Amino acid sequence: MADAPPQPDDPSASNEQPKDVKQPAAESGDKAAEKLAASWDGERIFLKGEIEIFPDQRLPEYDQRTIKAYRARSKNDENCYALLCDRKLLPRVGAAAKYHSILNPNLARLVASGVVDWLPEKKQIYAFIYENHGGRKLTKLIENVSLGWKAETVISTIIKPLAYVLDDLRNVDLVHGSIRPDNIYIVGEGASAKAILGECLALPFSYATPAALEPVNRGVAQPIARGLGSFDDDLYHFGATIACILRSNDPMTGRMPAEITEYKVEHGSFQSFIGRERIVGNILELLRGLLQDDVRQRWNLEDLLAWLQGTRINPKQQAAGVRAKASRPLDFNHKKFMRPQLLALEIANHPLSVPALVTSGDLKQWLNRSLQDTPVEKQVDEVVLSLGESIGASNYAPKLALRLAVALSPELPIIYKGLKFYPDGFANAFVEAVAAGKDLTTYAEIMQEQAVLYWINHADVTKMDVNTLIHGFDNAKNFLKHQMIGYGLERCIYVLSADAPCLSDKLRDYYVRTPEDLFMALNHMAEHGDRPDMPYDRHIAAFLSVRDRKVIDNYLADIASGERHRYVIGVLKSLALIQTRAKLPEAPALSSWMVDFVKPAIGRFHDKELKTRLADKLERVRNKGDMSKVLAVFEESNIAQNDYRGFYIALRDYLRLKNEIFMLQGKLDHEKDFGMDAGRQYAAVISGAIAILLVLAYAALHFGNGFTIVG
Repeated sequence: MADAPPQPDDPSASNEQPKDVKQPAAESGDKAAEKLAASWDGERIFLKGEIEIFPDQRLPEYDQRTIKAYRARSKNDENCYALLCDRKLLPRVGAAAKYHSILNPNLARLVASGVVDWLPEKKQIYAFIYENHGGRKLTKLIENVSLGWKAETVISTIIKPLAYVLDDLRNVDLVHGSIRPDNIYIVGEGASAKAILGECLALPFSYATPAALEPVNRGVAQPIARGLGSFDDDLYHFGATIACILRSNDPMTGRMPAEITEYKVEHGSFQSFIGRERIVGNILELLRGLLQDDVRQRWNLEDLLAWLQGTRINPKQQAAGVRAKASRPLDFNHKKFMRPQLLALEIANHPLSVPALVTSGDLKQWLNRSLQDTPVEKQVDEVVLSLGESIGASNYAPKLALRLAVALSPELPIIYKGLKFYPDGFANAFVEAVAAGKDLTTYAEIMQEQAVLYWINHADVTKMDVNTLIHGFDNAKNFLKHQMIGYGLERCIYVLSADAPCLSDKLRDYYVRTPEDLFMALNHMAEHGDRPDMPYDRHIAAFLSVRDRKVIDNYLADIASGERHRYVIGVLKSLALIQTRAKLPEAPALSSWMVDFVKPAIGRFHDKELKTRLADKLERVRNKGDMSKVLAVFEESNIAQNDYRGFYIALRDYLRLKNEIFMLQGKLDHEKDFGMDAGRQYAAVISGAIAILLVLAYAALHFGNGFTIVG
């Protein structure tokens, strides 16, 4: 029978730790959480009306770095915990359905997920709800973990249960990305103790994993930009975690991340984890297999499961193309380099020194004589030749450094002006930069210069969805050329990241993932008197156009016109379509806001009676909550055409009369005999008429008595 595992967090669970072991950072976030909880008025908080979350009941043992955990309770009175995500660090929302489908007692069970109104901060936050399994955290240490467990205990408690978790993850095509010692929990006692692997959705892939526990190349990338990962990465993380549990001391203690990377390249990952530790038995074979730096030699899941069944795994033959160590060092940046991978890192991190290295001929000579790698030498020549016309340009050195690094070590991430990322991790870094208000110049350059497309064409992309990446970055480059609302940098965010919420500053207190979310957020804003003058900005327009082009693309020209009445009607049409298509409930606050919003558009009409009639109609639909009814006021048959036609006719008559007045006035002012001829003619006619009347009157009076009417 296997020995019982040492109690997690018990001093007996590991040998005495070196003095410089890095302890978890002080939980300053807890103080903020306590302050927020103190400001909470006690109103109950529910996710989807079913799961209650308690802001005043923290569960720090389930925290995921900066993501805080709180006690929760389901409608069935099930004990749970909630992880409240950070808007800047995109959670893996798209992977939740796959995760939820896994039924394995050794994996934290996902109960629900969604947006919650987090009252202590008065904003919406995305939350994941997990079953509270009651397990004890394996360790609180983040780095330099050395627990000193016995091999047989590690096999029975950790390896066996979690190997089948990995199998279940693979069956649903989900990479975990958070396999590390502080994300493992122990349930049960003695020989019945088993491990439970913690969750992996609240943070981007591998964000919380220390670089020392990452494969060499992925550890170079920024935590936010390590990409989507692969099952090879999960197996490496699993091997690294097992090594940390087995060993009694960490040979990398006190070393900086760059020094650990250099050590791994020179001596291999296995040596960096185990050092001089004496580990015996077949578990040593497991560690060597899982910690292979060459992915082509690393054990796969079938190898792991076969090993558990007692099968001996033959070492895999070293794949062709693995670069050898150079026979002589290359001097660069006051350092000596024997390995192309380490030289590539130095070149990428110090681009301004690279042109001199190229022009001196030292690099070419080293590749030809010391490394003797003809394909690499040829690719370096192609890089230099392709950038020949850019010599002297401001971005020549960074572009040269990027491409040379890819030529020397195509497994490394893209490194450009301080950004270190894999193509499928760029979107996460981009979103974080936007949400944090960082300078986006370098991100724009990367898309404009097609750095990602160059990397894809020359690097190892066997584990990536290349077609999606190429399509996304091609589109991003084109969108940057257009600065109309709905395009530009804002559109690039949502094209490259399907999980990104709308990052408009107007929506900073909301978590908007769909057009319907936007509609409800605007209604909530209206209910609380928060009415921005322009409801749609560049972010909102771009977000809607990417997520559902039918609700805005036909109106983008109006929204971007610069004419307020067209903008107003364009926004109203978009909202009306969102509400109608999704059959959203009535939104009286939003319709009231929209009535006030569109009223100035009445001013474009000319007919006073029409203006009064339209204003009356708007008031009648103010509180109906139906955007289509508000819009219908402006969609009467030919209302605009009839108003314009009537105005045109009136204007034409007015101008004609005004012109006549002007002409008459001019003649009066400048012609002294103006009207004399006409006056004489009128006087003669009138005089003649008067004379005739007088003659007839006289004749009637004088001869009237002498006339007899014959009957």
